[in-house]
Amino acid sequence: MFERSKPTEPQSAEKRLTTDESLVYEMWPIGRPKPNPHNARVHSPDQISQLAASMREFGCTRPLLADETDTLLAGHGAWLAAQQAELTEVPVIVRTGLSEQQKRAYLIADNQEAGGI
Repeated sequence: MFERSKPTEPQSAEKRLTTDESLVYEMWPIGRPKPNPHNARVHSPDQISQLAASMREFGCTRPLLADETDTLLAGHGAWLAAQQAELTEVPVIVRTGLSEQQKRAYLIADNQEAGGI
């Protein structure tokens, strides 16, 4: 389960999701994640606007997924919406230790799962 930050802790303090060192939960400045050049899913401007409106009201409640080079593996649409909503930080799960082939396979699988959204 997620650890909850105490109000006195800095927002950038990393939070462990599991004892697995390859998964770390962090808050990142909005400009830190990098779009993945291999991401094939394109979100319509209307989808991004709807998500941005939700983020203005509720914040970014679902973490993005990035690798150790700060490149997004999942959450490209949410990242674009967070920028449009003028959020300054986004929650990110950093996944390390994947090969380039595994990263591409994950992108394909994630885009297929999100196909109906």
